[in-house]
Amino acid sequence: MLLTLPSDISLYILSFLSIRDLASLLRTSHQAHGLIEDNHQTVYHQAAILHQFAPPSISLSDTLLSTSSREKWLDDVTTWKEFCKQGRRWTILERNWDGRGSVMEGGFTDEEGTLHFRVDEEQKTILTISNAGRLAVRAMEDFSNVLWQFSEKYIARRRMEYSQGFLVFPSTYRGLEVWRRSADVELVRGHLLNSNVASTPIREPSPAAVLDFQFLEADACAKRVPLAAPGQLRGRFTPHAYLGSPNLATIHMMRLKFPLLAVIANQDWGTVWLFDVQTGALLQKISIGTGTVVGAPPGFRFPAAQERVVMDIDVTEKYLCVGMHAAVVVVPWRASVELLAEEADNEARMLVLSEIEPPSSLQEAALQLRKVSNSRRTGDARSARLPNGSIASCVAGMDAMELFEVVPPSNDPRSANSQALIPMSRMRVQPCFVAARFSPDGRHFAAVTVSGLLYLIADFARVERGAISFDEIARRIYLGEWLRDLVWEEQQRRLLVQSASEEIFLIDLDSSFHDPYSGPGHYFGVKAAVNDPFSHISVFRLSDFSRSNLEGSGLGARLHGSAFRGAQVTRTTIWKVWDVELLEQVVRKRQQESEKSISSSQSRANHDNVRVTVLDGSVCFVSFTPGI
Repeated sequence: MLLTLPSDISLYILSFLSIRDLASLLRTSHQAHGLIEDNHQTVYHQAAILHQFAPPSISLSDTLLSTSSREKWLDDVTTWKEFCKQGRRWTILERNWDGRGSVMEGGFTDEEGTLHFRVDEEQKTILTISNAGRLAVRAMEDFSNVLWQFSEKYIARRRMEYSQGFLVFPSTYRGLEVWRRSADVELVRGHLLNSNVASTPIREPSPAAVLDFQFLEADACAKRVPLAAPGQLRGRFTPHAYLGSPNLATIHMMRLKFPLLAVIANQDWGTVWLFDVQTGALLQKISIGTGTVVGAPPGFRFPAAQERVVMDIDVTEKYLCVGMHAAVVVVPWRASVELLAEEADNEARMLVLSEIEPPSSLQEAALQLRKVSNSRRTGDARSARLPNGSIASCVAGMDAMELFEVVPPSNDPRSANSQALIPMSRMRVQPCFVAARFSPDGRHFAAVTVSGLLYLIADFARVERGAISFDEIARRIYLGEWLRDLVWEEQQRRLLVQSASEEIFLIDLDSSFHDPYSGPGHYFGVKAAVNDPFSHISVFRLSDFSRSNLEGSGLGARLHGSAFRGAQVTRTTIWKVWDVELLEQVVRKRQQESEKSISSSQSRANHDNVRVTVLDGSVCFVSFTPGI
């Protein structure tokens, strides 16, 4: 029947078939084989879109450009058919992310320890800031190989932002320094990149011109780490700009989402300065707390300026997000001066997510986590210490990732709030938001509170249009831990939440993302909307990066150490500051328990004698690439 239809109708029907179904159809007859092969570019392009391996309306070359640096198996792909044939690798990768395959856990050791880091997957380098305040760039394949290194304590604070080759950090001379990958600078000079991209360095009379001390540091760095070979610029940086007075002095907080840089200075927590990091130009000065409040609960009052505790900021090409203890504020911003002039008569709007209920009531009313029992834990792990100073263990996903299902709040009156009387008081307990992030596509955002609540807000622009309030669309999940950090980058459907006790939760917003036949999800008997981006939520806890594994194991010394900070999520890997020696010992402990090769008394004796080496931070990773 299919083969008797006009070709355009037949191709339309084929656009609804999965890759597996297409493979089956190919084997049914010569005619079916010819139809698919004669139109393989169209057929497999639609299959890639159906599986969400590639976005619609984007060419193969653009798709490969955006993914080949992360998925090396796509390097030799030239057709959509070859692209889809790699679907097996995508499937394995997704199975590993879902805890149904294997993961590779490991880390890199360094004598000075690591306080903060960023991974550059394009150049395969890791930018680290040590506890001594030294910023260095290291080769990913050999962590001991330092490709570039700033002078000790050259940066004022041990924090940095990094995006698409631009490095930003607070300067010891106040303000912010912007450095750029030297390899990109050479491409611009050679006219190999878009001519609209600003040249490096920015010079006078621009207010963002590079200052002399930056050139001196660049010369010192070049002498400290000579070129490995002529033209070998991997990991090296060049001064690009300096952002200082009169706008910036000491820096309270910053966020870089190329090409946008949002900054809050210590002298004024109520103002966000928005820059174009390429040109150094100031795009806007945004005052937080002025304008019409939209989306907040009835009775919400914006706190006084002296009571606004700013915890986090994030930015997209359309919106600015400021997380405060009292509320998360989303501000629409426009870089166009002409548009600003047209809207001068309209008061600015602030989209405000806040609560009037106390945290205890919100915890009880929120979706809950219920641990999924796992009787198939294996304890299997194959460990090796690599010559470059790193260790790696291949671990079964069911051992490395503890699965939780999201369930509705309990209706048991014994678990409800036992307070029958509500104190008569005008004091409102703040929700205490500590982090807020936009999704990679900028359409959604998430936030976490100290009290353990994760907020997921889908399509928040509906609130800006006045169609709905945040209370109506906010999905609250109680994670059962005090929370302190949130990472949502690169992967649209996965975000990372870190607790105050250093537990790490991986939130999969749609576990059937690549399944073309999954359909809309269900929430407790209620069918989810077809366009619901959070239709199949799964929650995992990274078991081997948990302090709970250390209690009673002889590793308790780490429980009283300083908190580790810093995490990054890429397409294939979770990166985290942790202690690589503790990770190794936790894996070994689970192996011993699984093998049951020693008695319980011997096991306790061994745990008591475990040597604890606190490295004050190592760059550790969980890679989901085994089997690819």
